[in-house]
Amino acid sequence: CVEHIHNPHDVLYCAFNISIRKEIHKKFVKKGKSIAVKTIHGLGFQILRSHDHAYKLDDEKYVKILEHKEFYESVTPQIDSILTLRGFLTTASVKSMKERRKELSLEDKNLLSESIAEISKISDTILTINNKYRLTLCGPGIEEYRAMVDHYNILGFGYSDRELELCVSIHKKLLQEGNSIAISDKVIDYTDMLYLPSYLDLGSKQKYGFVFVDECQVLSKAQLCIVKKYLRPDSRVLAVGDPYQSIYGFAGADA
Repeated sequence: CVEHIHNPHDVLYCAFNISIRKEIHKKFVKKGKSIAVKTIHGLGFQILRSHDHAYKLDDEKYVKILEHKEFYESVTPQIDSILTLRGFLTTASVKSMKERRKELSLEDKNLLSESIAEISKISDTILTINNKYRLTLCGPGIEEYRAMVDHYNILGFGYSDRELELCVSIHKKLLQEGNSIAISDKVIDYTDMLYLPSYLDLGSKQKYGFVFVDECQVLSKAQLCIVKKYLRPDSRVLAVGDPYQSIYGFAGADA
């Protein structure tokens, strides 16, 4: 298709990952074509850095926020409520029983081990909700969260409305802190590269008349939004994909 485009400098090719980007770039170079070949994460990062060069990457950003002592203590009441709903020990009880583990009965030791594992599971659940929320550009309503949680089976089968509300409450506080850090300290993770341009309503200063999107079945809504930011009103998009190869649902893909 590029052979039929008169101005190759007006073409953007969106590659699925870095290795494919390098491979496609080499093919264009061999044909003597100067085509912009980018990953969509790279395009999102380009938008952020065009507005502020100070952005730096830390893919453990949200893990560190959640594990930070002051933040974790601020959400401990909600975590304890989830533990109680699920029939496990509260964080305070876990701490107390760990200090006298040798005195515990076998039954209490098992309950302690299960409660420690459940606390870790809750943290993983919150991080998953936070990541999927940003990738899918989920709406703010509880029913929109429910649809997302059910689609990705994040909370499993038979969770209560209260559990969902508590998880969403923790996530919202985590997201607020993460967005604040991105704005003040310019620290982002990989998903922020796709989410923040939409959240901050940032556009691309560079536009293309013809945009190719490879493997479009693996695009998330956040990725599609990034692609659109590189279009002019008269731009054309050629997206190629196979819904039967949509194996990246876990990463927010929406064929």
